[in-house]
Amino acid sequence: MAEITEKPNSLVERPGTNPATVYKETDKSKKSICIRILSLIWDTAAKPPEEKRFLNKIDGTILVYIMLSYLIKTLDAGNIQTAFVSGMKEDLKLYGQELNLFTTYYNIGFLVASYPAMLMMTWFRPSIVVPTMEILWTVFVMLIAVAKDAKTIYALRFFVGVGESICFPGFGRIIGSWYKPEELAKRTSLFDISGALANMISGYIQAGVYSSLNGRGGLAGWRWLFIIDGVVSLPVAFFGFWALPDYPTTTRARWLNEQERALGVARMEAIGRRAPRKLTVKRTITMWWQFKPWAYMFPFILSGLIATVNYMNLWLKSLGKYTVQEINTLPTIGYAMGMVSAFLLAVVNDALHWRVPCLLITLCFYFLGNLLLGIWNINFHAKFFAYLVPRMGQPLGSFLLVWQTELFQEDAEMRGLLPGLGNAILFAMGAWVPLLIYPTPKAPHFPIGYWVTMAFAIGAALGIVFVHYYHRWDIKRRGMTVNKYGLIIDKKYLTSDETSTRGDLEAYGIIEEMDGAGPEKSAAIIRANEI
Repeated sequence: MAEITEKPNSLVERPGTNPATVYKETDKSKKSICIRILSLIWDTAAKPPEEKRFLNKIDGTILVYIMLSYLIKTLDAGNIQTAFVSGMKEDLKLYGQELNLFTTYYNIGFLVASYPAMLMMTWFRPSIVVPTMEILWTVFVMLIAVAKDAKTIYALRFFVGVGESICFPGFGRIIGSWYKPEELAKRTSLFDISGALANMISGYIQAGVYSSLNGRGGLAGWRWLFIIDGVVSLPVAFFGFWALPDYPTTTRARWLNEQERALGVARMEAIGRRAPRKLTVKRTITMWWQFKPWAYMFPFILSGLIATVNYMNLWLKSLGKYTVQEINTLPTIGYAMGMVSAFLLAVVNDALHWRVPCLLITLCFYFLGNLLLGIWNINFHAKFFAYLVPRMGQPLGSFLLVWQTELFQEDAEMRGLLPGLGNAILFAMGAWVPLLIYPTPKAPHFPIGYWVTMAFAIGAALGIVFVHYYHRWDIKRRGMTVNKYGLIIDKKYLTSDETSTRGDLEAYGIIEEMDGAGPEKSAAIIRANEI
């Protein structure tokens, strides 16, 4: 039987004469109703002052960079479809499968680089690897603006995929290394909010570019879109060299002082989330010899296939009654719905620790939309709704990363490499599945595609439920100690004086401050799962 350990909240004080960091318990009953409600929306409202300052600082650097970078990444990756319906198709005479092939070559690049990119984050500092990859993809995006034919764009899209392969799993690993369970889903949902925002503003940007820059300098409006992307992307990439702090145990970020670095380490140790370790050949073999990673891969890959398809703009264009600007802007309603859904579900996810239920809710949105589109012979308003409602499942990918962070929290390398390998397999399938079930010449009606995507949603849901119960059984089988969130904590690590450092023991609340600190400080402790 798994042992459950529940411990209350704590506060870090600035050290005085005692060099050790001192923690004090806080009384939740003293917090006002307003603060408690506000903390559900954004948890820092109810944090102790020292921890609040720390969170505000990492929110203002890590999250700002990740939001900007992921927004740019989504904009760069998705603008090919916006450009296609805004003049590229006619200018380059793309009347076959070229649009799908643009996606296919991007997917191949993503596939080739996904696992190596995450290995690079294991061997080198993320603060160097991630911004360098961002500069790489930015250059190739800008070069699309001067492409003369589809073959050139195929090559450029391949290298854009290589550069962008590090974003989703890499940012998920960084966020998972700094935030606690009640903070994690809301921060990771910024993936979805920034991604949806990018898709949303892409339509408006293209509409603005088409009306104001079309023909300027002898370039079509769709070419200007890629130039503007690059101009915006480069400053964000250079900002990343400063903003990314690596991991709590390895950070050299100048904007964190020594006490804040120690607090970052203590917060993760207190919930049992392991720091990075050396990745040997033996460890690599052991990691992939387990059943649970491969079981998790099944819903991860199906969920990725579900989330990659939405052809609302092609449907709008086929109706022949909308302008280019309207074709680009009407689908943004769905992205706005996705942004609201992502944050609201993230609040519920963190507040109730509903990792699995929230994943199933997002899959329901995809199921409903594809069911209606599979039927197809429905009225205009129902079809419009059917294209929009899957966007409310926007947080599916980020919620999978949150869940994975906690499923494998005892192995930092697995948390990084698993989505890397998962993305490699996903994009290997993405290189041919859309061509098979969503052939461009049949747009906008894909009778096979919608039913297959609906089946993927059902399969992903069943896979998630299976992994959830398998994980619970595995914890019991291994006799592991878990906290109230169900997160594994190594019991020996918590209680062994011989194998733990003094700082570790203080962080886990199993040692008193005895160095002449007096009775008050000797009673100060840090509790395991609330810091």
